Amino acid sequence: MFWLLISMMKCFTQGRNISARKKNIIEKVKYFQSWQKALCLFSLAFIATIVSCNGKAGDSIFASNPDDSISPVITTRGPMMIMEGEGHDSTFLTKGLKVTDNSGLVKLTIDSSQVKWNQQGTYKVVYTAKDSAQNVTTVTEELRVVGKNEKIIYLTFDDGPSVCTDDLLKILRDEKVKATFFVTAQFSHYIDRLGAIAKEGHEVVIHTYSHDFRIYKSIESYFEDLNKINDLIEKYTGKRSRILRHPGGSSNTINRKYNSDPKFMDKLCVALLDSGYQFVDWNLDSQDASGNNVPVSRLVNSACHTYHNVMCLLMHDTGAKLTTVQALPQIIHYFKQQGYEFGVLNSVDYVCWHGGEKKKERLNALRASMNAEKSGKASKAVPAAPSKPAAKAEVKPVEKPSTKSLEKPSEKKHSSDHHSSHDHHSKKDSEKSTSLKTDSVA
Repeated sequence: MFWLLISMMKCFTQGRNISARKKNIIEKVKYFQSWQKALCLFSLAFIATIVSCNGKAGDSIFASNPDDSISPVITTRGPMMIMEGEGHDSTFLTKGLKVTDNSGLVKLTIDSSQVKWNQQGTYKVVYTAKDSAQNVTTVTEELRVVGKNEKIIYLTFDDGPSVCTDDLLKILRDEKVKATFFVTAQFSHYIDRLGAIAKEGHEVVIHTYSHDFRIYKSIESYFEDLNKINDLIEKYTGKRSRILRHPGGSSNTINRKYNSDPKFMDKLCVALLDSGYQFVDWNLDSQDASGNNVPVSRLVNSACHTYHNVMCLLMHDTGAKLTTVQALPQIIHYFKQQGYEFGVLNSVDYVCWHGGEKKKERLNALRASMNAEKSGKASKAVPAAPSKPAAKAEVKPVEKPSTKSLEKPSEKKHSSDHHSSHDHHSKKDSEKSTSLKTDSVA
């Protein structure tokens, strides 16, 4: 009986110990659950704080990465130009503008408060881009308002650099005037003069790499040649050009020898404009392309006219145009006496086209027709469901083809027929040229 009582007491004691342990475990579980609740509440509060800081769900206060030190990149169309009192809209300052950033979140502001649109002068337009990490990029561009009575002459030289380039540069330096050189790569011995031209403050722009009219076989072959000369321009001057002059001009007929499309030149012009380029013809011709070493007196008589307040004079820089070098001082003196300023072609807003307003209307109509045709083809290629209308295809910009090597003719081959293909000299083919216009084709 005694041992029975002792056994019962042991069982009772062990039961109490088990009960105490169970209670302890339950308390620990409750304690852990209370921490879970607290952690959950803290998490909800933290998320609410993030949302309230940003003002919208889905974003985080860490969206602006403090480690982001890469500033936005602003690309403009370069110096701008407009006629005094000329109409314009809000897109004038943003035409050709691109802003990129690694974050994808950029705020752009444009300050044109200094510009007096109805008063001639050169003003500053400031573009500022700020990204989400507060990196800031500022680009300042000039905007020139050309007065209605201002006189500007653009001296332009095609086909160089050549054996004559240094002589031309010396005359320009002595006369303290600037010029624009539409350059090629056909005389390889003088290609390094591209840097010298730019260093002296003249504008180096695009003519052609090869001066081989086979570039007119297709839009792709034209761009191939263009890209090659632009690569050289960038190599020697540090920047690419957006301004060009077609070999033969924008109204040439030599292209018909290599392309059967009667609208080819207009299609090429549209492709160039849509790619951000501006082509420049001329409204004054020295006639130095009519032969080799044309007499100085004839060159001076042809070049010295004031048909417009804004003149673009065509001349050439090759070894076959030594008399152009000799005539240049007299030409410069004439325009100085007439009160002309000597400008450089550095703005895509300057328009000097053979055909003027009629050409602008024709190119706009052609662009609209080409876009409609592309949209129609896309609609037919991908039939829409019966219940939905066919979707219009997005019109893509012209892609620049890869470059391939082209022949370089030697300067010795350069003769009077070099620019006989410049059939712009024919009255039959020539169209009326514009003076200054800044409303390029839309």
